[in-house]
Amino acid sequence: MLFDELMHSEAIHVQADHLVEWVHEHEAVLVGAEVATAFAAVVAALPWGPTSLDKAAMPGLLSRDDDAELSRLVGRARLGRHPKVYLMYDPDEPGLIAPLADVLTDLDLLYWRAPGYRYFCGASTDLEPAFDDLAEYEASYGTVWLRS
Repeated sequence: MLFDELMHSEAIHVQADHLVEWVHEHEAVLVGAEVATAFAAVVAALPWGPTSLDKAAMPGLLSRDDDAELSRLVGRARLGRHPKVYLMYDPDEPGLIAPLADVLTDLDLLYWRAPGYRYFCGASTDLEPAFDDLAEYEASYGTVWLRS
């Protein structure tokens, strides 16, 4: 399956009721579709397996979204260098930047109704995404792969 097909399949958008409510309750910021387009290009250029990133080709850490040790693992990964996270929903749609701790706590909610593999990366307090410091999330199994 091609990356574009994967990302556009039943994509959820930031206007979804549960996301609008979450944004109002947290220090989240809506960012333009141009950020998603740029991040999608970075993700698409990485080594791929049949349906997701080829984890054997890149160093990383694997966890689950309900793992009590997830925060500790994030601290050992590249994502842990950043106080915020950029969440991509679709390569052609706006995304969100929100505090790292809040995203880790609510990862399943933030990607609820967004089946398949989803991608997010670190972001600075100045809301500048760090595309290379990324993670892959698969909500059906709750798996989180963190680039290290």
